[in-house]
Amino acid sequence: MMSTTLGRGALWVFCCAMACSSSEASSPAPGGGEQDSGVTGDAEVLDGNVVDPDSGVAAATSDLRFKRFKTAASYQTKFAQVSGSQLTATVKAFGDEGFVITAATTNTAGYTFIGYKDPGGPTAYETKLDQVLGSGLTASVAAFGTEGFTITAALTNTAGYTLVGFKDAKAAKKTSTTFEQVLGSGLQGAVASLAAKGNVVAGATANDAGYTLFGTQVAGTAATYEATFEQVQGSELVATNTSLAARGFTVTAATTNTAGYTLFAFKDPAATKVTARLEQVSGSDLEQTVTSFASQGFVITAAVTNTSGYTLLGVKR
Repeated sequence: MMSTTLGRGALWVFCCAMACSSSEASSPAPGGGEQDSGVTGDAEVLDGNVVDPDSGVAAATSDLRFKRFKTAASYQTKFAQVSGSQLTATVKAFGDEGFVITAATTNTAGYTFIGYKDPGGPTAYETKLDQVLGSGLTASVAAFGTEGFTITAALTNTAGYTLVGFKDAKAAKKTSTTFEQVLGSGLQGAVASLAAKGNVVAGATANDAGYTLFGTQVAGTAATYEATFEQVQGSELVATNTSLAARGFTVTAATTNTAGYTLFAFKDPAATKVTARLEQVSGSDLEQTVTSFASQGFVITAAVTNTSGYTLLGVKR
């Protein structure tokens, strides 16, 4: 297992191919991969925000980079599995209905998107989807930031790179977007560089060109973040997720290739408690599993797919 931690300042139910659906989680389903950070306490104030004990929702500020929404006992989710020709309309539908895509995968089943609705948040989001070749990445990524979008998911396949962005049109915050493309040996430096400039990696890909990390920062701020990445085999996933949560990190993006699973994690300064959950399932179990995450208050922040099935990583804050 390879692990690198970078200090502050240094540094994915199943729908048919023609449809998508949304649901509000109700009764929790059993889950097998929950890990707690160990920080406890049921205070009247959470992260500096007053908590409504009846609603179970805290008035915490949302941050799409961390896939962080207002804290809730359960969430509404939306799922879609579509072909390439349906990408633009599908992503727009998520935004129009108030859902943010927090994780996505691509394989022979098509493109799979998982979205969450922020309790008490915007009723709709503006969306941006771009599919480009490697030569078009620089201009494409820059345009997301220029237009105020946060890149919340990134995919790669034979069609090129697919980037997904969301923004709250009423929000005053502006964004700046960038990317780093490196070989495995350059991951430490890339994560460090992005974190030191206030970027959170909310989307990442791995292909023949190497690892491509997509970062978004809030423009005009001097914030920096603690960040880490872990590169492990499947047998180490649960233990690694446990460790990250115990240290206060949120996995904001993930990739998989012959080197194993690479998890990119950032410490969210607004989350004093992180409980992590990881599940690895087949396509037939995907919808039930995603519903289980949401019903228990977990937001799926990253997902990958390979011969082992779909791996979903989520956090509860």
